[in-house]
Amino acid sequence: MNKRSFVIVVLSALCITMILAVPTNSLVGYYDPWLDYNDDGDIDMVDVAASARAFGSYGDPTKYVNVTNWPVSSQVVVWYFDPLPLLAKWSPIYNSFGFCRMHILVTTRGLTGSESVTLRVVGKLCNVDGGWIDVIAYTITLTATSDKKDATIFVPSERFCFAAINNDRADADISLNFYLTWA
Repeated sequence: MNKRSFVIVVLSALCITMILAVPTNSLVGYYDPWLDYNDDGDIDMVDVAASARAFGSYGDPTKYVNVTNWPVSSQVVVWYFDPLPLLAKWSPIYNSFGFCRMHILVTTRGLTGSESVTLRVVGKLCNVDGGWIDVIAYTITLTATSDKKDATIFVPSERFCFAAINNDRADADISLNFYLTWA
């Protein structure tokens, strides 16, 4: 064997050794589901062939995306014309995980003159000591002339509740409904 053939054989063996020594996942880029045309979880020659067949074509660039885990909300009736106690009425604590906005409808009846009722949306923030910190996120004031209000706000925290405050110790009833949406 001459010197030239020996060098070619050694270089070829070295190249093959280097290819086999390098881990395969470093040769492959990250998985991009938009490149996996047949959605089998593997970008392979089937996907490359589909891309090659489509080369040079044009059309609408949108791709159908089916999101299946949207949170579902329904209307929650907190109070339905419940009588207000002399000081305040508190709701249960609700969970808003996965939602972004809260839609509120509150109505009172029985207010007269300058009497008023204040509704507060209270966010419950987790305290490092293990308890909860109440944060007033939104306030609605209802009067005899403005006895029905609705509002759309951002969800104050993952856990929240409502407080209806009877400002003038009026003999009033309150109705409160809400629902949550993700956008």
